Amino acid sequence: MNFQNLFFIISLFIFSCLSIEEDLIDLTDYDYPKNSSSSPIIIPILSSNDLHGGIFPQVYSDSKKQKFSKGGGNYLYSYKKILEEEWGNKLIWLDAGDQFQGTMECMLSDGLIMKDFYNKAGLQGIALGNHEFDYGVEYLKEYIKKQKYPLMVTNMKETASGKYISETWENVIDHKIFDIPIVTSDKEIVIKIGVIGLTTQSIPRETATDVSSLTITDYVEETRKWESKLRNEYNCNAVIVVAHFGPYCENDGTDKYILTMRNSKTPQKLCEQNDDISNYLKQLKENNITIDGVVGGHRHNVAHHWISGVPVVESSGPDYFNILYLAFKYNDTSGKYIVNTDKVQIEGPVPICEKLWPDSKNCEYKYEDSSVMKKFKFHGKEIMIDPEMVQTLKYWEDIIISKLNINLIETEENMDNNFITEETLLTNLINDIGRIVTNSDICFYNPTGLRTRWYKGPLSEIDIFRMLPFNNTWVNFEMTGEEVFHLIQDINQKSLYPFSGVIQTLTYKNSLYYLKGLLIYDGFEETPLDMKKTYKICTNDFLANGGSRMGPVRAWYKELRNKKDFGIVRGLALKFLKEMKGKIREDKFIDKNYPKINIEK
Repeated sequence: MNFQNLFFIISLFIFSCLSIEEDLIDLTDYDYPKNSSSSPIIIPILSSNDLHGGIFPQVYSDSKKQKFSKGGGNYLYSYKKILEEEWGNKLIWLDAGDQFQGTMECMLSDGLIMKDFYNKAGLQGIALGNHEFDYGVEYLKEYIKKQKYPLMVTNMKETASGKYISETWENVIDHKIFDIPIVTSDKEIVIKIGVIGLTTQSIPRETATDVSSLTITDYVEETRKWESKLRNEYNCNAVIVVAHFGPYCENDGTDKYILTMRNSKTPQKLCEQNDDISNYLKQLKENNITIDGVVGGHRHNVAHHWISGVPVVESSGPDYFNILYLAFKYNDTSGKYIVNTDKVQIEGPVPICEKLWPDSKNCEYKYEDSSVMKKFKFHGKEIMIDPEMVQTLKYWEDIIISKLNINLIETEENMDNNFITEETLLTNLINDIGRIVTNSDICFYNPTGLRTRWYKGPLSEIDIFRMLPFNNTWVNFEMTGEEVFHLIQDINQKSLYPFSGVIQTLTYKNSLYYLKGLLIYDGFEETPLDMKKTYKICTNDFLANGGSRMGPVRAWYKELRNKKDFGIVRGLALKFLKEMKGKIREDKFIDKNYPKINIEK
């Protein structure tokens, strides 16, 4: 090869590399905090939550058969490495809990893939979520011994001994202090960040296993105790709460998914005012208890907000994360560095995916989008898969890879799990499957048990796992018509549950739903509800045993009469869909002439 040809090849290679670089989308084309020794001193907190086993990306096809994906531990780790290069040991990574459930890789590994991922990625602390108990209390106790990151919870005790589990369980702590050395222009100082963990008080009704051996204590009282200790005894400059409860903010069409920098004057819009996190932070403010930030979870909601003056971050799960930038200034009166609330910022929501849609700069899928997805850079560096992490996860990937391309059935519609007040194809499909396979008159399933969405096209076994990740079983039992009426009224008061086998007529007054009429409908004809007749009612065992909104029902319906268990929901759904003739179409499961939900104004 002569020199001229060699020069041409090298030039072509350099040009191609430059072209690739130029073709990358700049995700962060805005001003974001930089690592500096000048004032204010910035300490970043990477916040994640509710990964639910979402280590491998969810892969789909768009209208042009273009493959795209959402989520993926490898891409989250790529972000973390970029931030670590920027900030060094200033970076703190906290997770608000719910490691388990949601994917085939998590189910087939009994959650161990999460430990492998977090251990390699360098997570520094995780809150206790309700789904951490899905394999049982004793399994959890053994699992967390293998974590290199501590489980953080201050508000849980053993019922029998009255001792906090941070005193009796290995690798469980009530608090953690991060000592961050800072070199300023004239001296070296240490900023101390104190972190406490809180778990949701809804665990007893939102956990598939028995947790009666544990007691959850009050959020506010535990925070009062630890905020005082951390500031006064341990001399912390800031106190952060990592909590498995968080805010819910609606999508106003422009605000929720736009990645940007926010401060206390530019918070997110349309957030609830009376949920757990809002009431908790209001009570802290009323009692002069000061915390400097919350890493939240449990609600599966994209939130980057200020509540009662406190910055609160949460993501929808494995698809996004946020960065909370704490800012510090020197206070002459106290003689120490304190949080400069005016300079605190949130960067988010940061999308976790391989490629982005150029118009929206995120990986939220719009079926009609005809643009070509592109790779991108974050803070000036390309998001790339890490080969060492690939090797770490290879064992689990090999186990599930054979199931990725086994298609069961095709859907002609996008199927969303966002049930509010109208029938959806997805909820009707799942409830109809339950009613048919259990030979019941009426069936219902909690919408929060449907964990993802299905896009138009073929559905594989892994799609079924993602939608129905829990090992819940279908059960049925008997109720009189009068009991059925009260069942539906009780669980539908504040928001609606989808049902198969009935047509509901409701009124809406003072933010509550009232059941006005109920007809039995088998898909062919409707008949009046007979108050004295016995009906077979189908649901999953989690609800039947009093989980979620069934608690009030089980308070008066003490015994599940003639209860029968039919097996795991996911397996029965797999079998049903495999044997189902034709494609999934809306007109098969939604009858426009007989809407199952009718709300009278």
